[in-house]
Amino acid sequence: AFLESLESVNMTYEDLERETREQLVSQQLIEEVSGEIEVSDADVEEYYENNNDQFVVEEGVRPAHILVAKEDRDLADELHQRVLDGEDFAALAEEYSIDDASAADGGDLGFPTYPFVAEFQAALDQLDVGDVSAPVESPFGWHVITVLEVRDGGALTVAEAREQIVVSIQSQ
Repeated sequence: AFLESLESVNMTYEDLERETREQLVSQQLIEEVSGEIEVSDADVEEYYENNNDQFVVEEGVRPAHILVAKEDRDLADELHQRVLDGEDFAALAEEYSIDDASAADGGDLGFPTYPFVAEFQAALDQLDVGDVSAPVESPFGWHVITVLEVRDGGALTVAEAREQIVVSIQSQ
């Protein structure tokens, strides 16, 4: 199936291998060279002024959760209580959460770019930073939710955007 997919785009395995090698070599070269490029404060200021629309962040909430299967309500209750008793939320998420995408990060869901299911969102809306929800049922199972961070919206300052700007300038 893999070879057929390559053939469908008029590519051989050897073509793929060559292109991949070239891309990796180019990427490594760019990384090595760009790290040696000095970027002045004036360059950073100029880039910021010319591209300030890139440095606007929306307000948001960064939650974390521990997700267990629908049939594991008792486990969800137990995990909720263990967090309330002082156990580390992230460690419990890593050990028990069935959400493979976030479990390795301690249940951290980041600042979402998509809406959460209604049940999850309703519980999240009731929490402040550090609060922990009672188990919440959704179509995915039982969630124990906490809020890691709340971010106000608005423009980043030059100082906040500096690292991102330096990387952009070096890449260019």
